[in-house]
Amino acid sequence: MNREKICGRNSSNSKREESEKKLRDGEKEEDRFTVLPDEIILRILSFVDAKIAVQISVLNKRCRNLWVSLPVFNFDDSSFEDVMVFEDFIDNFFYGRDASTNVFDVNLECHDELEDGDLVDSVIDHVTDTPSIFNTIEALKILADGIHRSRCVIPIRYERETSMDDMESVQDGE
Repeated sequence: MNREKICGRNSSNSKREESEKKLRDGEKEEDRFTVLPDEIILRILSFVDAKIAVQISVLNKRCRNLWVSLPVFNFDDSSFEDVMVFEDFIDNFFYGRDASTNVFDVNLECHDELEDGDLVDSVIDHVTDTPSIFNTIEALKILADGIHRSRCVIPIRYERETSMDDMESVQDGE
């Protein structure tokens, strides 16, 4: 009779034990994420917040610089201690990214109160001033709670059918 049946073990337990033995013996367990092609990893990272995408990239040698080529930017202030740290992250993200990479979606969610709309303006400026974004963007989604200023850009949704001139008219309140 099979030893696993006698001992009441199933194959998943034996796989776990084998994995634990490899770790004890100093063998590395297979990393299935890093064996994926860059395009697949970038697609996966496009579904998570930009902060998490950068952290994953930095923690993994093979993926170290993949974040600079993300085709989708998801910025959410919920994982930051305050708005200033969030704004600094976005500025550094834009500064460090590969400006030649096409970007299709830019999503900004800010639930904390903003003193002014500078953060929103800088995101819009980056989108309109960067050809690799301006020429390929399909959606610009900005959700920001409580901007204290007379001219407000929120909420705005840019669709490919809308020209950037139309979007700027909405921004200027025309």
